[in-house]
Amino acid sequence: MKPGRALAGVLFLVVILSMSAHNASGHGVGFETLPPKMMGDRKVTMEIISNVDNATNRRQVTFSMFDTNTGITIRDVVYHVKTIKNNSVVFEGNYPTGNGALIFDLIPTEQDAVTAEEKNKAGFFDALIGAQKNTVEVQGKIFNLGGLYKFSIDILSAEGYSAKTHPPVHFDAGISFPEAVTYQINDKYFGKQQLKVVTYYDLLDRVTYDSKTKTIAFSMPFEWSVSNIDQTSVIHEEVFIPKTFGSLQVSEYSASVNGILLSNQTITVDDFSKDVRTVHILLYNAELLRLYDMQGEKPDTIDFALFPKSDDFLLSATTENVQYKITLTANPEQISPGDDVQVYFKIYDVFLQGKTVSVPYDFSITSDGKTVFKTRGTSTDSRDKWSQIPVSIPDDASGNITIRFENLGENKLARAEIPIAIIAKQSQTVPHWVKNTAKWWCDDSISGNEFLRGIEYLVRQNVIKVSEKPSGETLGDIPKWIKTNSCMWSDDFLPDDEFMSGIAYLIKNSLIKI
Repeated sequence: MKPGRALAGVLFLVVILSMSAHNASGHGVGFETLPPKMMGDRKVTMEIISNVDNATNRRQVTFSMFDTNTGITIRDVVYHVKTIKNNSVVFEGNYPTGNGALIFDLIPTEQDAVTAEEKNKAGFFDALIGAQKNTVEVQGKIFNLGGLYKFSIDILSAEGYSAKTHPPVHFDAGISFPEAVTYQINDKYFGKQQLKVVTYYDLLDRVTYDSKTKTIAFSMPFEWSVSNIDQTSVIHEEVFIPKTFGSLQVSEYSASVNGILLSNQTITVDDFSKDVRTVHILLYNAELLRLYDMQGEKPDTIDFALFPKSDDFLLSATTENVQYKITLTANPEQISPGDDVQVYFKIYDVFLQGKTVSVPYDFSITSDGKTVFKTRGTSTDSRDKWSQIPVSIPDDASGNITIRFENLGENKLARAEIPIAIIAKQSQTVPHWVKNTAKWWCDDSISGNEFLRGIEYLVRQNVIKVSEKPSGETLGDIPKWIKTNSCMWSDDFLPDDEFMSGIAYLIKNSLIKI
């Protein structure tokens, strides 16, 4: 194996182990070890492990109890378990186990009713030694949902212990399954973009984006109680931002929960993917308690907001061999066809704790699969200065261009790509003040007919330039999507060409007469 590959493999293993460490214990993650309880004269704890079969979306939860002094699993356990989702009991029952391990196999179906069936799934070799695998197969439509599942667990008996003569040993637990939500944007400058939020706690109620404040907002249920927070080791949210979405490719981010600014250490940025930037929000127990103390009346949700801390345009990427990190910015920040652009960048050595380094590199730009610019150079190792390359963007460039760094430090594995969106030059077919007319219609200050007559006048006076001609067909009413698009355009959520396509439609169908 080549040294570069071996080193990358070691680092990858370290990353995976670090991610696994986040799931070590606590309410609302994939692996939970609960606080110990006294069972007779023994101190015991409950361990809960979950996993997901991505092919079938079946979710499995395994419960086992062990002696904290010896580490030995408690056998012959009878569990009483209530499974709770969205504050409702989904199913419950008494479940005896021989080896002490209880497995819930949660199977998503299209049926509304939830059914549960106990099965012994011991294999051939298990049967030879008399072992059992106590599994409860539970089916229902609700198991299509990820997010947080809560379990109320009573130990009715175990190895001579009986709840008939003692109070049941009780545990409360929560296990989360990842759930992704996407949000489509048609940005005025960067076109169609897709944001994605993956939650590792509970289901998201909504995801929104405000183009004026550049804020991504999302919300989920949460019980703001000290007892719940004490059992919650971490709430982990991942926000995936396309690297072609320049409005959110900034040097720093801030985030808030219920209007309270989060500590800086709760946010980390991962630029390992060449296509998307992943922003992690990690709320550990201490941060949740701080938020609890700062809120007066406690809501029943966590309302997240993620937004730029700085407007500095900054892209970054890590080379395939994970040796170098590249940060890059440009002037102008919004690049259009035919622009003369100054590209600024720094190269850091990941293994030298992010020290800027002087290394040779191959630099190129591709557009529509063709190389339109290439050069070689050596980066500066100054922390205060940027390496820079002047580039002329082709007049016919559209969509995205890709900046490639290759052969960093003469290593063929040291390569990275950074996509940048090309913004079409905005035509001046619609004067900005026309948005007032659309806004009045949105606010119902004027009627739809008054809006049409106003736009009709502007088209006739050549204030709004449209090449569309009537088709001879006539519509009766204004389609609802015309008003929706006009409102979004007046609030800068849609580009001029989207608004103009609606005007062209109205002319074609004789609602606007020219």
